[in-house]
Amino acid sequence: MGIMAFAAMGYAGDGHSTYPYIAFLIMTTSISVIYAWLFNASKQNLSTVIIFHAMNNTAAPLLPFLHAKPGVPESGYWVYAIINLIGAVIFSILCLNLNEKTRQQQAVYKASLINSST
Repeated sequence: MGIMAFAAMGYAGDGHSTYPYIAFLIMTTSISVIYAWLFNASKQNLSTVIIFHAMNNTAAPLLPFLHAKPGVPESGYWVYAIINLIGAVIFSILCLNLNEKTRQQQAVYKASLINSST
């Protein structure tokens, strides 16, 4: 979601205008973390992120707790935001674990190089 989505939040009749602003910020930030993880995990394959983004945009209106009725506050959007936040936390933990394993492997490799040169 870019700047256009934030701009659309002010227009009556747009689905974004019914979302709670803080929930929208949580959702867009957390989904950005997930997109970044997908990009890095797929060896920087942008098509993976594009497909996931399309799936997310397609699935969101189908969720039974999102109604996007003009003038009606969308309290169910908090559920959607929290689900995305949980996913972002899980992916962040996975990234941290992978980074730690990579650092350990690099340390072992450097140690083996030092041992082989002496």
